[in-house]
Amino acid sequence: MKACEEKVEGKSIYVEVSETDEGKFLVLTVRDTGIGIDPDQLDKIFKPFYTKRKNLQGTGLGLAIVKKVVEDARGSVCVTSEYGQGTCFTINLPCCPNTPL
Repeated sequence: MKACEEKVEGKSIYVEVSETDEGKFLVLTVRDTGIGIDPDQLDKIFKPFYTKRKNLQGTGLGLAIVKKVVEDARGSVCVTSEYGQGTCFTINLPCCPNTPL
């Protein structure tokens, strides 16, 4: 397992890479201690062009592209969030046998 932590404007961001099922899957976990995502928005965040940013930063394509690339690689991406506490994205990707992390 490899992990790192970064602090940005008083919020922490954690990134962890591990493997599961005896090396069959690589797991990338990215979580933060930010404000979280409103529960009624969670089902929308992977849709193309979806954004809550009022200042027009970004295009709303980032998470849609991540999901498409991960699924094309026969993986999965999921998100959990507690509003006011932070968000956690978990990406599972199939590994090639005998490939070290």
